[in-house]
Order: sequence, then structure tokens, then C-alpha cells
Amino acid sequence: MPESADTFTHIDALPFAWATSVRTSWELWGRGRWSRKCKQEGSTRCGSEPDLCTHLRVCDQCLLMEDRGQVRDAGRLFCSHCWQHQEASSPKQVAQCSSSVQTTPCVPGAAEAVDEVGLWPWDLIAVDVIEWLVGDSHAFLADTFGRRWCHKQWPSTRVEFSVEENLELLKDFNPAPGRDLHCQVMREYGFARVPITDTEWVPEYGLKFWSAIMSRSLPGVSEDIDDEERISSFVKGHRLANADDLRQNGEGYTFILNQMHGANPNVRGLHHALWAAFGLSGGINSYITPGFKQGKAPHVDDHDVFIVQQSGEKRWTLLAADLRTPIHELLLTPGDVLYIPQGLPHYACSASADPSLHLAVSVTRSSVTIAGLLAAWLELRGEGRVTRDAAQRIESRRKLISLVSDPWSALAQLLPLHFWRPLLRALDAHDLPCPAMMDDVAAELVNAAGATSTFLRGSSSADIRSQGEELDQLLAAPSADMKKQLLASFWSYREHLFEEHYNIHLPLVIPNINAENIWVESGRFRRLPDTAAFITADGWLLVNGYRMHVLPLELGPPLRYCLGMHTGAVARSFAFQDIPGGSPQIIQQALRLLLRFRALLRMSVSVAAP
Repeated sequence: MPESADTFTHIDALPFAWATSVRTSWELWGRGRWSRKCKQEGSTRCGSEPDLCTHLRVCDQCLLMEDRGQVRDAGRLFCSHCWQHQEASSPKQVAQCSSSVQTTPCVPGAAEAVDEVGLWPWDLIAVDVIEWLVGDSHAFLADTFGRRWCHKQWPSTRVEFSVEENLELLKDFNPAPGRDLHCQVMREYGFARVPITDTEWVPEYGLKFWSAIMSRSLPGVSEDIDDEERISSFVKGHRLANADDLRQNGEGYTFILNQMHGANPNVRGLHHALWAAFGLSGGINSYITPGFKQGKAPHVDDHDVFIVQQSGEKRWTLLAADLRTPIHELLLTPGDVLYIPQGLPHYACSASADPSLHLAVSVTRSSVTIAGLLAAWLELRGEGRVTRDAAQRIESRRKLISLVSDPWSALAQLLPLHFWRPLLRALDAHDLPCPAMMDDVAAELVNAAGATSTFLRGSSSADIRSQGEELDQLLAAPSADMKKQLLASFWSYREHLFEEHYNIHLPLVIPNINAENIWVESGRFRRLPDTAAFITADGWLLVNGYRMHVLPLELGPPLRYCLGMHTGAVARSFAFQDIPGGSPQIIQQALRLLLRFRALLRMSVSVAAP
């Protein structure tokens, strides 16, 4: 278990040899370089390794090739657009401390003028939500995510959400009717295999949060109250409307709002942006703790969490596995972000007389860890769609497999970054940095299965041993059949996880835009950073939770180009005339469709190269 941001257990140090088996050019493929062409030589490779090729200049931020670029931040290359964005919005100084990283203010800036089509406030706050939270996103994902905690100090509030707004939500606390309606719509959405192209699937009531808890730690006991009537009566009876009221009349209670990403557009935008950035689902809870009080007792979360300090100060204590021995303490002030990986015990206390408000933004990795992917293979074996019963059995298998490991073992980690991030953000199996990538993914998982089955078969539990025996049966199949079955299982499972996210959270709330009146022949377009898109095995296009099926076949190529993360536009900006595969009328239809469902940003002014 990691003890600090600088001393931690790397996946490289774990017993599974396959965890470090790939140390080849894949590190470059993860950045899209081998899928681009050398401009001067006109071929995929000009005889040099991509990093050494003096002709190949690929922006590390958007993967756009440029003859002119700027190199900064330890040799990272930026195109003219991303260079100006970095100059405007990146921290100017980074000082490495013994256990945290301190940065100067991050001031959001706009490198391009944009139309209002497809915009809401969140789009203007962050281009890369991971970078906005914790700094360099590539470094965070490669070195920190899932492996160690980190602390970023920013002197400005991260999300517009206050103590007063939080208490206002509790004032008329009766989420039951909205929750019941939400569940009804969830059931209809989940069982309806029909196109969903209307915002009627997003109920107008706007469920603000799912539930609430009042919690406080008393000498020798921890008290949690989840009775909704009692919470509502307490807030009204004590007239809690602001921080002063909470300080004087809150009786030491911490108020927790669970799954409160419907609270306002900024919180909702943060939730969806993280889902799109990671390809991993999660949620947001808020915590208001009175001055000098402890909220929840020491505990371990079953997900990764970003602590976003909104107001007040909170002292966090990170603990050893015994949940008693402190291994580090740190103070969060407004604007700070603390990342805590799954499995690291912790607790927090308000550190000043003023109440503390923070958001706990969770990201759940477990379904797509090595254990989760092996469980999906064991259950699906390449067969069709994932039913609800099959999904439950996959989760049961994952838990059994995970019993032979701990949160820091390779089984509890994702595939290497250059595998998992393209896989979880791709439109489908055809939208990958390199066609051969899936061969190496299959080899990685087969190696993992072989190492894991040995541990499983050595267990004293018959249920766990049976998982190892079944893995051995799968591994005994001919190589080609085994690979085909494994990869088919992965894409079926990924399709299920994509739809399951929206089955729980429902489609993204989007403005009601009449896209037919939008002039699309001029300006430039770019896939929005928080667009989530997937193409199912039977050809359905899923965009931000909306399902489109009855589409003209000729729309396929332009839609793929516009939405491609590793092929087509590769998430970079493009013009109308850049889009292949159709007549002007077809391209207009594709662009308007994506603007309607808030998948594209239309930019009206381009920035000149520096």
C-alpha cells in the first residue's frame, strides 16, 4: 500500500511478470504517433523511431500534426492552438514537494473564439478535465492513477457550488418522488431497444441528489442518520441556511449529499466530463462539516476519489491498512484537490472554525481492471450482448478473483495506459491507434490469465479454485479461437458498461437546439472533450446517452470521421471540406446531427500560428 506520493508500490514491483511485459513502442502508440504519417517522407515511418524523427511533429495534446510547433514541459510538443491554450491556462510554475505538488493559479483561457452552439458553462472552464483537476494529465494517468495519492494546491475554487446552495437543497428535503420517477425512467431506458433521440428521456423534475446522511463522530461511537424525514425536520427546525447557522446550530453534524451531480450545471458538467475523459463511471457526493469536527469514521472506499475543496479547510489523515496508524497528514484549502486511490484508508476533520465543504468525485475502476476483464471473459466467452443477469455474474466472478489479491496488486489495476485509455475512449474496435493493437491486448490478457489461474487454483475456497480451473479451460483452446473469444467478450462488455452508465444517470441534459438552421459550411469543428460516443456491434450510434439507429448508411463515414478519437479527425479541429465519405448534403446532415446532441463544438475563428 502506498505510504506517500513519493514512496509507493508500483505495479512494476508486483509479482506478476506480465504486468511489465510490454516495454516497446506501445508507449508511443498511446500518444497516437505511429498512426500518423511523417509529413516529409510521406510514410508511416521514415526510418527513425517516432521520437527521433525530425520530420514528424505531432502535438502531444490533440495529436494534430504541424510543421510549426512549440516544445515545452520536458520536451512535449504543442501545435499552435494547444500552445496558446497552454500559455493561457496552464500553471506557470510547478514545485515538487516531499508529498504533494504545489502550483500557481490556473486561469482558464480561450485559444479560439467559439459560437454558442453546443456550449454551456463547463465547456469554458476546462478543455482537459483531468488536467484541470490535477495538472499534467498524461503524467497523472501514467504514474499516479490507481497507484498513489497526490495533492494539488490551487488557490481558486474548482466548481461553483457553495455551502448555501448545499443547505438550500436540504431545506425542502424530499427526494423520494423524484427518485421514484428517476427509477421508472431508468427501467424504461434500460429495457427500450429503440432510438432515443429526444430529451423526454431526461425528466424535467431534475433530480438534484439521490439521498442524504447526517453523520458525526462522538466519543467512542459514530452516528449516521439516513432517515429522510428526520434530516428534513432537523434542517428546518434549526434554520440552517448558511455557514453561520451551521456553526451555531448544526450540533456537530456533517451533512452528506449522495449522488448530487444534478445539483447544478457545473457539478453535472464535471460528472459527465470525467466519464468522457476516463471511460469509467462514477458519482459525486458533497460533505459539509462544522468547524473542528470529524465527519465519517476512518474508512476505505471501493473507488478512486478526487476530493475537491470548495470552502473552509479540512485536514486529511491517510492511514495504514490497520485503519489506525497515520502515514500522512495534509491540509486542504479552497481550490485544492486530493486524489485518493481505491483501497487507501483515510478520514478527515474540519481544520478551522468555519464549516468545510468538499466534493468527493468518484471514478470506479473495478469493472475494467485485469480481474474485471478476466471475469467478463469467463462469463461471456464471446457470446452476444451482456444481459443484466450476466453482468451480475461477472461482478460476482470479479470479486472472487480479487480475493487472491489486494488493491495494489496487478489484478486490481487497469491494463497499461497505452492499452486501457484508447480502448475505453474508442468509438469501437475500428477506432484504435493501430489495427495490431488488439493482438497485443489479447496477449497481455492471456498472460494475465495464465498467471492468475495459478493463484486461483491454490486457494482453499472451492468457488475461487473453480475460477482458476475455468481459466485453464479457456487457455487450452486454439490460440486464434481464444483470441477471438476474448476480444469479442471485451467489446460486448465495454458496450454494456457504456449503456449501463446512462441507464443509471440517464442521457446528458442538452440545450434544445434547432440544428437545421445552423450554417455548417464555414468555420471549424472539434469533438467536445466531454463527448461520450460509442458504436455498438449492431450499428447503433450512442452519443451522450442518446441512441441513434435509423440513419442513412452513407452517414457512417462522416460520423466516424467527426467522432474518431484515434482515427478520422483524431479529436482535432477540422473544416467542412475536410470531412470525407459523402456529398455536401450528407456531410451537412452529419454535422447538424452531432451539433444537435452536443457532440461537436463549432469554432468561428482560427488562431494564427505563433
